[in-house]
Amino acid sequence: MAAFGVFQAQFWKRTTDLSAAFAKSVTSRKH
Repeated sequence: MAAFGVFQAQFWKRTTDLSAAFAKSVTSRKH
């Protein structure tokens, strides 16, 4: 179960980074 927790944490961090980069690109494209 610990390994699954680590995997979930890495996956969540990657998803957060991706959405943040996506939001940044959308915002910069608007201006």
